[in-house]
Parts: sequence; structure tokens; C-alpha cells
Amino acid sequence: MTNIFKICLIGLIATMFILSTSSLYCEDDELKTYRGIVQEIDWAGSLLTVAGMDEMTFYVPAGTNIVWGTETVGLSDVLQDDPVLIKYYDNPTGTPRAVKIVLEREYAEF
Repeated sequence: MTNIFKICLIGLIATMFILSTSSLYCEDDELKTYRGIVQEIDWAGSLLTVAGMDEMTFYVPAGTNIVWGTETVGLSDVLQDDPVLIKYYDNPTGTPRAVKIVLEREYAEF
């Protein structure tokens, strides 16, 4: 195979992968809500485990809207034992994907 053919083939495979994974979370999927207490945070894996009615683990991709009071914060601002409200989409192939996390611990604006 020539190098140009290999590059085109890799590009085609990558495009097919991106299109197939982006369809897992389309606007027509039902946005769900979960409320609980943070049990575990895996910053490297972008995972957040929360105990509510059951214990659930959520994938928190870059760009997830995380708010505390009136501020937008990052996953590094989430602490163990924080009360949270999570808006998420089910993922039929794995961990539910968080799209919004509201930190419900006391907030004081300075």
C-alpha cells in the first residue's frame, strides 16, 4: 500500500468512529436528572461516582457545564461528600454522560 492510501484509509476509519460515537448522544435522547452525594472522583478518568437512590458513576467529559452558585467551575472543584444535581444522558454502551452538574453545597458570594 502506498503512504497516501494508508493515510486516506486511517482518515476514513477515524471519521467513521467519530460519527458513530457522536450519535450515541443526540438531542432526541432523554435528558435525565440524578441527585446525590459525591462518593468518589476520578479526575484522570473524568469519572464521578454519586450515591443517591443507588450508586451511579458518570462520565464527565471536558466541556461539561459545572456550576456552583453563580460561578462556572471545573471538575477539580468538586469534592467528596458534595451534594450534587446531575443532568445526564444514558449511554447504551457504557457509563452515563453528564452534561450539567450543579454543586449544591453552601455557596457564599464575596
